[in-house]
Amino acid sequence: MNIADLPNFGPKSQEMLERAGIQTVEQLRKLGAVSAYVQVKSVGNVSLNLLWALEGALTDTHWQVVAKHERLRLLLELEDVEKVGAVTENPSRMTRERYPMPDFIRDALAAKNLTAAYDARPPYQRNDYIGWITRAKLPATQQKRLAQMLDELARGDAYMKMAYRAKR
Repeated sequence: MNIADLPNFGPKSQEMLERAGIQTVEQLRKLGAVSAYVQVKSVGNVSLNLLWALEGALTDTHWQVVAKHERLRLLLELEDVEKVGAVTENPSRMTRERYPMPDFIRDALAAKNLTAAYDARPPYQRNDYIGWITRAKLPATQQKRLAQMLDELARGDAYMKMAYRAKR
């Protein structure tokens, strides 16, 4: 199978990947979407649409669905890869900072009876929420972010202001 045969791709996408040294579908799968995007970006100017297309090609998902539902995860992973300054061969094994649960967040979840809803979210979402809230410089910003997380957990249909549907 040629790269151009993957969903979301055509000859132009294949050409960009080949210029970056990614010649086969196997190489693309081994690198993963984010690392492949960084590699292509290093040899030319590309938009984030390529990242969405790469992820979609690897997961058999339309790039617009990826852009809508996986945007934050991919951007955070991209930030991690660019921060380290190296392309990893197995991005699914990437490690990013793990944030401990502060007491004020634990207390807020318990007070609103949302601990179970929080625990039901994927680990990356739980970690992202904690990091996002605790990195705020001002207490008022922390409280605003905490309120947003609590609201999203109560509604169950959002994650960081993006549509979210729990896997069953």
